[in-house]
Amino acid sequence: MEEPREDTRVTAGFIEDCKTLINKFEECDDIRFQDFCEVWHSMKFSAIFTGRQSYVEMLEFCEDALQDAKSFLKPPCRFKTQIGCLYLLYALYYKQPCEDVKIRFTYSEWKELKELHNTLKTGNHVDANYVLSKMIYDDAFVHTAYENEYGFEKYLRSKGIQFANPYSLIPALNDTVEQKRLFSRIGKIGDFYNQARCMPTNEIPEKAREKFDVTAYTDFVKELKSLRDRRIPVKNHSSDDYYYPAWKDQSSDEKSKIAYITRKFLPIILALVFVSVAIAANASRGGPGRRGGGHSRNPNRNEESEAALRAASLRQVTVVFRHSHRTPADTYPNDPHINSKLEPYGWGQLTNEGKLAAYNQGLWLAKRYGPFLGTEFSTDIFQLQTTAVDRAQMSGMLTSAGLWVPKGTQLWKSNLKWQPTPIKYQELDQDTLLLVRTDCRAYYRELDAVKNDTEYQQVQAENKQLYDELTALTGMSISNPDDIMSVYGTLRAESDLGLPLPDWTKDYYPDRLVPLTIYSYLPLVKTDLLKRLKGGPFVKKIVNDMKGKVAGTEKKKMFMYTGHDSTITNLLGTLGVWDPQQPEYGILTTIELHENAEGWNVQLFLRNTTQRVPYPLTVPGCDTVCPLDKFIELLTPVIPVDWEKECQIDDDSYVAPTPLPP
Repeated sequence: MEEPREDTRVTAGFIEDCKTLINKFEECDDIRFQDFCEVWHSMKFSAIFTGRQSYVEMLEFCEDALQDAKSFLKPPCRFKTQIGCLYLLYALYYKQPCEDVKIRFTYSEWKELKELHNTLKTGNHVDANYVLSKMIYDDAFVHTAYENEYGFEKYLRSKGIQFANPYSLIPALNDTVEQKRLFSRIGKIGDFYNQARCMPTNEIPEKAREKFDVTAYTDFVKELKSLRDRRIPVKNHSSDDYYYPAWKDQSSDEKSKIAYITRKFLPIILALVFVSVAIAANASRGGPGRRGGGHSRNPNRNEESEAALRAASLRQVTVVFRHSHRTPADTYPNDPHINSKLEPYGWGQLTNEGKLAAYNQGLWLAKRYGPFLGTEFSTDIFQLQTTAVDRAQMSGMLTSAGLWVPKGTQLWKSNLKWQPTPIKYQELDQDTLLLVRTDCRAYYRELDAVKNDTEYQQVQAENKQLYDELTALTGMSISNPDDIMSVYGTLRAESDLGLPLPDWTKDYYPDRLVPLTIYSYLPLVKTDLLKRLKGGPFVKKIVNDMKGKVAGTEKKKMFMYTGHDSTITNLLGTLGVWDPQQPEYGILTTIELHENAEGWNVQLFLRNTTQRVPYPLTVPGCDTVCPLDKFIELLTPVIPVDWEKECQIDDDSYVAPTPLPP
């Protein structure tokens, strides 16, 4: 009878420590993150990263620790256990000393995680929702075809295989070719890739399809089995095991055969593994309609080929983004910088960092949409609209400058690679599109009702002490999430400028302010009526532009809009695709109208910082590639017919509040 193999992994015993930690957390009266932190510190859990003998061992430990900890997240684990697991993954991920070790999630696991995320949001579990949202936003998860990593090194290590001859892989490969083993699973990935490459709507370049050999996997395994069957096992006299002769015991013919097989097939198999997993990961990412965070991506992807493929079916694109990095737009009475002129910029203006980021975003748009737009600027194909705020207008002009770098006959000064583009805007008190600050009493009355409901009042009650503390520290009245957002925005901008923050901020900024700042955007478009009156006019404009393109009456290829954080959150909230997160400077969404053999379709993408690639969004009730008719049908309830009439109410005594500054 085979004795159980000793656990040789570097995380041996770690899973028991996790059980102990989560059990102690479950004994707490609440599920707040603070309770988890107390258990973490009492167990000195951070010490798990100590005692590793090398970076390689530390890297392996971090990979396996995140994978082991994830096991407490899966059904049928209790809800409180899952919350504890989220906190544990959060702590491990941000405490790990290795960079860029991510948490592996398969397609089915990601669907379960999204269901848990929805439960956290609907149940108003602020701490857990913030923890998960931040991990998604920071790309803590990587989408994979299988739960565990497959590769020779990882596989042999997990099997505990050691050989007297370190140069012979054949004994180990013998085990991998059997049914349900390593190459069997790699074969399934190969089958998946073969199916994907045959789909008529896929984006795999033709040259890449030609390079793929469907029979490579089966030929390789067949050769290995053939070689194995011609070899004679030798009795190991020091034990009851058998082993295969090592390299030095092979005949010259066998040596040549091994070398030939390795040289011929191993590069193909390795290429198959990497390409197939990348394709499978991409499918997993699109499948669940991932929002919020970050996403798995292939850094070696040919952007030019991708842009060319997109241009083949793209007919129109709407680009909407927040202005870039700025100085503080407002302040508070006890602010030590309240009397500063913030030279050389002034209050609420773009910084040099912001100017460069906005221009670079334009260069990125040119790379993504250049084959579609062409290289020559024309008002017939491009329109830029911003709010009336300086930083939005400057961001729009800089992004447009990066998008339309003059070439050829449009280069009007040899040492100045810039050309002007027209800009449209509405005065703030007349804004009916990007900020919607015109009088709409029906909207504010509905918003008052939302803020008086149980959920919002519970948030208020839970944070009353925080409000009182910040009121005393800032010298301004802090009574709701909007006030928290104001303080956070000021401290964030001052910190970005390198200005010293007061000592008291160390206990509050950013960690205790971020969750309520994120929450402050949610009530604004919580109900269909709020969506219809706030984000509805913008959605109506986008839909009408699409209809015009289909009818042949609209010639423009790109509509570009530059606004503010609320511009993005209100638009995406109205579309039903906004996951709670901090809308960073330059956050950008694109709404693409495509035409292919099956008709017209709409595709949405979000680039939540200028440092990340965009990821697809899925409108509830549709697919990532959403037929235009279905897209319009789903959004009809949030598109106003007569906005001015719908904003009227019968109660003449109701006075709408003054809109917050942008």
